Amino acid sequence: KIGELAKQVGESNSTIRHWTKEGLLQVAEVTEAGYQLYASEMIERIKQIHALKEQRFTLQEIKEKLS
Repeated sequence: KIGELAKQVGESNSTIRHWTKEGLLQVAEVTEAGYQLYASEMIERIKQIHALKEQRFTLQEIKEKLS
């Protein structure tokens, strides 16, 4: 779930939602109750995003590098 992912990577739920909306992260599944579930690979993806942000890349540039 989004809260568990956010806690594991040290980000807020709203940041995870924003990155998902921007296409940086992908939802693996949406439950019947509407919960967004993320695959464990997204943890590594977020580590890559953090590394690129430290290098001062914009979100658009990060999206291009990760695609």
